Amino acid sequence: MLDSYIGSLLKYLHQLDSLFRDTKVISALTCVIPPVENGCDDIGKCIEPVVNWGPHAYTSVISCWQDLYISPLYSQKFARRTAGYVQLSTAAMELADHLIKINTVKNNIRSSVVALPKSRA
Repeated sequence: MLDSYIGSLLKYLHQLDSLFRDTKVISALTCVIPPVENGCDDIGKCIEPVVNWGPHAYTSVISCWQDLYISPLYSQKFARRTAGYVQLSTAAMELADHLIKINTVKNNIRSSVVALPKSRA
């Protein structure tokens, strides 16, 4: 069951890229906090966020969404952190419906993992 959910999530995320690119973006700004090595979580001012505007902003959002795999080299505190906003045309209902599908699959994955016996989790 979990394999099926993960397969669906990967498929939906791949489709999201083209849907996102075909949708009129009104405004976008993101700030990507780059990953840092394990043990370097508290270097504070040494971590330089990357600010993106316009097309680069929503490209960074797609990249963040598609990055599902944890790298043991990097701190999980800073892994895949992208803050900001993307304002889309109100005509983007297909994209909104697609995001609902993605969130549903994510919730199914979460429920499946929580339901696993502790020895398998």
